[in-house]
Amino acid sequence: MEPTARRWLISLIILTTLSCSVFSPGSSPADTFPAPADDSSLPQEAPTDFFEGVPIMPGAVAGKAVGTTYTYQINASVLAVQVFYLREMPLAGWEFEDQTGDAKLGETSIRLRYWKGDELAAIFIHPADGGLAEVTIL
Repeated sequence: MEPTARRWLISLIILTTLSCSVFSPGSSPADTFPAPADDSSLPQEAPTDFFEGVPIMPGAVAGKAVGTTYTYQINASVLAVQVFYLREMPLAGWEFEDQTGDAKLGETSIRLRYWKGDELAAIFIHPADGGLAEVTIL
């Protein structure tokens, strides 16, 4: 299978999976983001520097891996986290694909997608309690 066709197939599988488990009826992937975690699932572990090749923003206060998903919180604005990933992902070898939401325009829920070979990384950023930002990497 050609790389471009393979990427489309992987994207389709991921979006189909996410739409079945994350998105509510009547919403679309473009306007729906993971909800902030409830207290029982807040990250409690010490954060790491990378998760499956995706950099973790320095200063993260807590992190938690569950399967192929990593969630962490950081004492930073959604805009600062967005800028970090737009700058650091290409330096880590990831190719930018697209973005939904933009903190520079005052939006608070951001989704960034990157490719590295056959791997797709989706990064969701949104505000959390206490002035923290929460980041979920899929």
